[in-house]
Amino acid sequence: MNKAAITGKYLIVLYSIGLLFITGGFLSAENENSLSLSFVGDIMAHDVILNRPPYSSIYARVESYLKEDDLSFGNLEFPVDPQKSPSGYPLFNVHKDFVNAAVSAGFDVFSLANNHVADQGNSSVINSYRAVAKIPLISFSGIREDSSILMKPVLIEKKGWRIGFLAITSFSNNKTETDHLNLIDYRDPEIRASFITSMAEYAQEYDLFIISIHDGIEYASQAKGVKMQFFRDLIKSGTDIIWGHHPHVVQPWESVPREGGDALILASCGNFISGQTWFLETENPNNRAPTGDSAIFQVVVKKETETANIESITPVYISNYRDPQQGMIVDLTERLIKSDEIPENWRLYYKSRLSIIKKILEQIVTE
Repeated sequence: MNKAAITGKYLIVLYSIGLLFITGGFLSAENENSLSLSFVGDIMAHDVILNRPPYSSIYARVESYLKEDDLSFGNLEFPVDPQKSPSGYPLFNVHKDFVNAAVSAGFDVFSLANNHVADQGNSSVINSYRAVAKIPLISFSGIREDSSILMKPVLIEKKGWRIGFLAITSFSNNKTETDHLNLIDYRDPEIRASFITSMAEYAQEYDLFIISIHDGIEYASQAKGVKMQFFRDLIKSGTDIIWGHHPHVVQPWESVPREGGDALILASCGNFISGQTWFLETENPNNRAPTGDSAIFQVVVKKETETANIESITPVYISNYRDPQQGMIVDLTERLIKSDEIPENWRLYYKSRLSIIKKILEQIVTE
């Protein structure tokens, strides 16, 4: 399906940023029959980010986009253990102030199911659950305080909608301590079939059902094979939105037509913030360049008679920028291209990156 060509009730792709619609740029969803949702990829805590507070600087140039919607979703790619020291790659850990900055910037819902959340062991996963659970007015999924409790969606109530949200990962870097992690090895046929059946039953309980899936081949610009088939099987079983991350680069998204309204597969939302391009130079961008570019995927969902319909999706293109004063931050790619405050070689670099990421997100995706 050629996403760039779809219009009307199916899909609207808008590539201008900044002044899309009045001030903020979000396609409005003001009545109770519609929800406006924002999805981003991995929020990471490499040393070059963790050691450069205040963390509010990370979000300052894009937080208006996260605050104007009904719900914003982000993946926390680290433990949040106040009993251990903060640390960057390869064994991450942050304290609650790092997460609070994301919440203050407008994030409402977090996935904690990923390959790094168990970096510090099961005790830190438990401590992460307790720390994040104390943050008011947010929702999260992906880890459990009690490993004996059945993995099930959390309920998010917004504007009269009952939203089911579940976060899973297909693997963990700490293979021996995963008791408290929502781990689903969907490549195992029995596990896959059982999970899909369970999700089909859960989906019936909600107006909108969203599954966050941390999986895929790192740095791959396409999602293929068993991964996409798993995503599509979940959609066929009643899931409305698949929100994917882990590859650290964006992958083409897919609108899935179905009776009663379209569903959505965001195969990979890339990195929202990371330190992977900190040492990159314009003369030698290397294979890490794509890890610094992604989008805030703005999705409007409309409640139809018996199902949710993805009414529109608008990618707001963003890039990680190595600011001389603030360190690594997130900014609108268009703004970086036009900024007089950065050298011309970097303006040209971001212009080139924007062209590349647009081509990726305009690609045709078919079953």
